[in-house]
Amino acid sequence: MNVLSFPGASIMSSSLPTEVVGALSPDTIESVVLDTAVCIQGDDGFVLQPVNPSLTTVYDWSGGSTGSTLSVSATGTYWVKYGNDCHSRVDTFKINVINLNPIITVDGFLLGVVNTYATYQWLKDGALIPGATDATLLVSENGNYQVAVTNGAGCADTSAVYEVTNANGISTVHPLSSRVSAYPNPATGKLYVKAPASVRIDARLLGIDGKVLLVLKDVRELSLHGLAQGLYLLELSDGHGQVIKREKIVKR
Repeated sequence: MNVLSFPGASIMSSSLPTEVVGALSPDTIESVVLDTAVCIQGDDGFVLQPVNPSLTTVYDWSGGSTGSTLSVSATGTYWVKYGNDCHSRVDTFKINVINLNPIITVDGFLLGVVNTYATYQWLKDGALIPGATDATLLVSENGNYQVAVTNGAGCADTSAVYEVTNANGISTVHPLSSRVSAYPNPATGKLYVKAPASVRIDARLLGIDGKVLLVLKDVRELSLHGLAQGLYLLELSDGHGQVIKREKIVKR
């Protein structure tokens, strides 16, 4: 035992404490709280929150925020150190943000989408269009169009509205519009063009994906042999390149 000796004339007004204080083990917990892919629509954010906010009086987020939660909208690793006078903890969040953000493209009367998705569903005036589940949509009526998409991993998003104002009848104001037509429709082997004999008719046949399949000059009939059954877009123009009309064609 170590003994402290004091001179005999000393007068003690205070003494050493009897308590023995030992160092506490650190209680800071570091853990990955969240490692996930997050679906975000548009500019929406995703809110991160500490696991045990009940013990917290101080927050210190990566990036400098000191709030009790953190709203994020980008892929990255985020952490928060939080605690009170006695306890502290570090939580880590690994976020992979998935923002589908479907954007409608326009090619004449053919609507498409900028990116590729797992599924598609087109809407007109807020209502589902039955059977309209392809990557493109050939419109024949005016209205407000949207497309809802998914990525096959649980994320879904809907595009902004695209207003079509010139599609009724898929025709133009060309003076020959009422005198030019294609028949029969639906068609099987051949498609014939009816037009005044003195008018040159050029034709383009497009698939629903917008790909040009046939280009014919000064034509009165088109062979559909070799084409799959389905919906196509026929564009008829005069000899000066002005579109006379566009028609949906069904191949049986």
